[in-house]
Amino acid sequence: MNKNAHIIDEHIKKYFNEFSLQKFYKLNPSIINLDNNIILISYRIYMGELTCDTYDLDNCHPWKNMWSSSLFSQPIPISKLNFVGLCKYDLITNKVVEDTILIIKDGPLGLEDVRLFEHNNIVYINGAMTVGNSGKAEGQWYDDRILRQGIVKLNTKINLLNELPKTKLNVEINCIKLHGSNMEKNWFGYNKNNNLIIVNPTFGKFFPLNQYILDFNNLEDLSNESTEKHHNQYKKIKSYHCTKNNDIAGLNIIQNINEYYKDCLKNSNKKLFRLSGGSWGVKYDNDHMLFVGHIVAYVNELDMEKIKIQFNIKNQKSDNLYSFIKNRQYQLTFFNNTMRYYQVLFKININTNEFTELSHAFNVFETKTDDTSVNFPIGLVRINDEFIISFGESDYKTCLIRLDKIEIDKLFMNTEPENYKFMTFNGQNKKKTCYTDITNDNYYKKYLKYKQKYLELKNKY
Repeated sequence: MNKNAHIIDEHIKKYFNEFSLQKFYKLNPSIINLDNNIILISYRIYMGELTCDTYDLDNCHPWKNMWSSSLFSQPIPISKLNFVGLCKYDLITNKVVEDTILIIKDGPLGLEDVRLFEHNNIVYINGAMTVGNSGKAEGQWYDDRILRQGIVKLNTKINLLNELPKTKLNVEINCIKLHGSNMEKNWFGYNKNNNLIIVNPTFGKFFPLNQYILDFNNLEDLSNESTEKHHNQYKKIKSYHCTKNNDIAGLNIIQNINEYYKDCLKNSNKKLFRLSGGSWGVKYDNDHMLFVGHIVAYVNELDMEKIKIQFNIKNQKSDNLYSFIKNRQYQLTFFNNTMRYYQVLFKININTNEFTELSHAFNVFETKTDDTSVNFPIGLVRINDEFIISFGESDYKTCLIRLDKIEIDKLFMNTEPENYKFMTFNGQNKKKTCYTDITNDNYYKKYLKYKQKYLELKNKY
């Protein structure tokens, strides 16, 4: 454990009087391979105040209380809500071999949902960072944070194989001048011809997909207009220079799938599916990069009377509707929307800048009864012909699945709207062998030691 983290004395004793380490979850992991046997995993550690001591999907889920925390009541919170965990994971033994908490100058709330990426053999992370407040409520969440994508340099792959970072790391911002929204989430990218290209999806909508070439050798000052509503510590933060690249086309793929289900909705002007997320890309063939993301199905938009007709018709559409409504135990309600999350893979042709293919959607659970409705994929690694996906299980657990290229190819077969499938793999399926749960690792055991220290400090103060 990195003792410089000061989690206990600086944060818990001041702001989390009822804090319990049972409320402390590792979620939304990203991955990158350091060699053919060792992968690096980053994950988000959220320090919100849940209303119960043990995790229960029905009654104790961060979404149930809107990720609330008393820290949000501070004008400029000085204690982080989010920490970034980092560990090395052995694919042969399926064990965590080293772990730490990164010490990043990313206050006041910390980086959210970081992604690992590599450029010129150097490993970086990027993630959403709160740099200010807009003063204007946005959407039903009333979230007025200004979120920008921060980039943190870790080290070379060789050095990370030897030891994880132990010193304080600096954060820069990527091309803030080129983004018009106050909420930057789920950026991803890929390497092409020695250029690092970042892809900037529209928050909450995915499309349009804008692209920029990021220049690590050219740091810029932000304009006063850009930083007007920033917290003071971010008034002088530097931004990497970015050059606009051609936007990625391919909006019709998800539109066509939504059109196929339009006759089953209460309101034909609504949409059943939303595409979101995105990992950094891995090479699939000479023309395509492969990414992992997720599709959200808004179950409450379905018209039960209309779909009764579909249930009596033996076709792919009726099978899919059955999996949405009858064949899944859990679903989450957020912003008055009932949602199911599915993982998807997609391809971008880096020569034509086209979003060319979307895979069948899938979820992976240990058993059907453990289906928690949310698989949030964020990381993708290719080692020879094996693909490893990292994902957060319902915002409380970090998991890995492994698929070989034959299985990946099958997920892209017959993906026209009338054949589009939504699948759940459970413990009876061969995918069970691909499912790895790393929550009970050495890092968690160290948490238990910190719990005793916390109790001692709590009594002392």
